[in-house]
Amino acid sequence: MSSLAPSFASLDNAFSSVCLDQVISQLSRAIITAIPASHPRHPLLRGLLLELAEWETRPNCLREMSYKWCSEISKGYQGLEDGEELLFLSLKIGFRGLDVRRRWSDTMLVHTRHHRYVGDIVFNNGDAEIVADLLQAWISPHHSHMSYSILDT
Repeated sequence: MSSLAPSFASLDNAFSSVCLDQVISQLSRAIITAIPASHPRHPLLRGLLLELAEWETRPNCLREMSYKWCSEISKGYQGLEDGEELLFLSLKIGFRGLDVRRRWSDTMLVHTRHHRYVGDIVFNNGDAEIVADLLQAWISPHHSHMSYSILDT
């Protein structure tokens, strides 16, 4: 009977990981929906992102999702009073404190034309940690649907 215990433990870990990914994916969709300032849940967004930024062992799937949030935030940036803070929190969630020796084989970022604005906003702010977060995103593996390299920015 004890020989089955490791199998159940690994199955439990795999199941937990899949469930966590699904929950985070649903959370990500809710975040994207709440980004426009006109959305009734927009005022809750800052607090949620602050909590996610404090999560010590963030799963890898948050890299891709937080980068999508950056694109959505930059798309509506002109209409967002708190756009800069939301953008910087999203970058922190996805890219701060990463182990640079670890491969990102399961992370594929999609760069959109709105990410050019992210670079402008980040570099105009000049905060070294935020610039480092953005550079982490830009040097990661990615798929681009655009005909330019994001590093051209």
